[in-house]
Amino acid sequence: MAHRVTEADLGVLEMLTGDAAPSGTDFSDSRAAGDPRKPLACVAALRRPAIDPLLLAASLTSNPEMTRHHFHHTFSGDAASHSRSRQMRVSERLRMEEQGESHVAAPAPKTISPPSQSGSSTPTYPYPSQQAPYSVRMQRKREQEEILREKQRRAAAAALAANKASLEPLEVSCLGRTRVPTPHGEIFVHLYRNNRDNKEHLALVADPAQNDASLQKLQDEGLLARPRHLRSRSLDAVWFEGETVMERLVRGAYVGRLQPDVQNASQAPVASAYESDQSDYPTPLVRIHSECYTGETIGSQRCDCGEQLDEALRLICTSQSVDKNGLPVPPRGVIVYMRQEGRGIGLLDKLLAYNLQDMGHDTVAANVLLGHEPDARRYDISSEILRDLGVDACRLLTNNPDKMKALSDENITVHDRVEMVPRAWKDDDAPSDIAERRAGATLGGASATRGHDLEKYLRTKVERMGHMLTLPTEAGP
Repeated sequence: MAHRVTEADLGVLEMLTGDAAPSGTDFSDSRAAGDPRKPLACVAALRRPAIDPLLLAASLTSNPEMTRHHFHHTFSGDAASHSRSRQMRVSERLRMEEQGESHVAAPAPKTISPPSQSGSSTPTYPYPSQQAPYSVRMQRKREQEEILREKQRRAAAAALAANKASLEPLEVSCLGRTRVPTPHGEIFVHLYRNNRDNKEHLALVADPAQNDASLQKLQDEGLLARPRHLRSRSLDAVWFEGETVMERLVRGAYVGRLQPDVQNASQAPVASAYESDQSDYPTPLVRIHSECYTGETIGSQRCDCGEQLDEALRLICTSQSVDKNGLPVPPRGVIVYMRQEGRGIGLLDKLLAYNLQDMGHDTVAANVLLGHEPDARRYDISSEILRDLGVDACRLLTNNPDKMKALSDENITVHDRVEMVPRAWKDDDAPSDIAERRAGATLGGASATRGHDLEKYLRTKVERMGHMLTLPTEAGP
C-alpha cells in the first residue's frame, strides 16, 4: 500500500533538517535545566560542520588501509599532508615512495650515522618509524651508508684529479744502486724516491750482460745479441758540478763489475742512447710487484705474494729469447717493487683485514669494510721508474688485467702478458716440507705455497677481481 506524506512527516523532516526549532517547542523546563541529557537548542546542531573538510579529505584519499584514526593524526588543513598516513604499513610507504606518490618529507630521524670524513651533513633516513621491522630499518640504513660512501669516493676522486692537475710533474730519482747475488742470479737493486709520496720504492734489475765477462765476450764475438743495457738515467746523471769519481762509484754509477782493482765510473747518459731503435730485440720482462711483509718475510700462506716475487725473479733471470736475426738474447728484465702494502691500504689495515677474513669475508669485502677500495694501488710512479731505466715497452708478468690497462694509460706499451700460475696448480709438484725447500728469494723459498686460506684468496682474485687464471677443479671454496 502506498505511503502518503502527512503533515506529521513533514514536521519531523523540518525538525531534523531545519535551522530553527519548531514553533511551540519549549526546552525551558526546570526539570531539565541541570540535566546533561537535555535536548539541544536545535536538533540540527547534531551536525558538526567542522568535520566536513575531514570528510572531504577522506573521500579523496581513502583506501581500505585507512581509518578515521589515520586522518585524525595526519589532517592539518594542508592538502599535501593527506597523501600519506604515518601509521601506514612500511611496505605500503616503500611502494608509495618508489612510485613517487608521496611528496611529503618525513621528519629527520634520530639515528646514528657513520662518521663523515668530508665534513658532509648527517644523512637522513626517510622512514623514521622505530616500530618498523628491524631488517627493514637496517637495510635502509645500509643503503644510506652506501650512498654516503659513494659520495665520499666521488669527492675523493675529484679531489685527487684536481690535486693531480695542480701538482708539479712527477719526478723519480734513483739514489743508489748495488749488485745483489740471489739464488736465481745476480741482480742490481735500485732505490728510488719521488716527489709524490714519502716512500722509497725499488727496482730489481736483471741484466747480467752488464757485469758478466763471459757474456760480454760472446757479444763481442757476435754469438750473443747486444740489446741496450737497463740503466738508470737519473743515477748516471751528473748530480752537481765537481762530483768526484768516488762519489759516483759509491752511489752505484759504475760500469762492469765493481772490484778492488776495477772501478770504472759511468758517464752521463746521452739522450740518443735511450732513443736508439730496439725493435730488433724482444722487450724485457717486467713485473710490477707490491710489497707484502707477511707473504715475503714470515712466509704467510694467506697469499701468494712471496711465491710470485720469487717466481718472477726466476723467470726473468732464466728467460730465453732470440732477436730478429736468431741470436740468443741474454736474460733481462725488471721487477718494480712498490711499497704499497695490502694493495695500497697499509700494513695495519691489512692485518685488520685478516681478522675480517677470519669472520667470513673475502679479501675484497674486507678492504671495503675498512673504508678502502678493493685495490687502491697506483701505477704512475712505477711507470716513471720503468722509463728512467729506458723501458717504454715490455712483456708483463701478471694475471691482473687492471695492471695492463694502468701501464697502457701511463704510455708503457705491453706487448705481451706472461701469466703467473701458482706453483701448487702446476703439474710438477714442488716439495712442500720446509726441510726440502729449494733456495729462493723469500722466506718461502722456491717451493709451492699451499693451504686453504691461499686457495680462498686465489679464488677471490679470479672470481671477484677478474684475474686471468683458470681455477683448478680441486681448488677449495
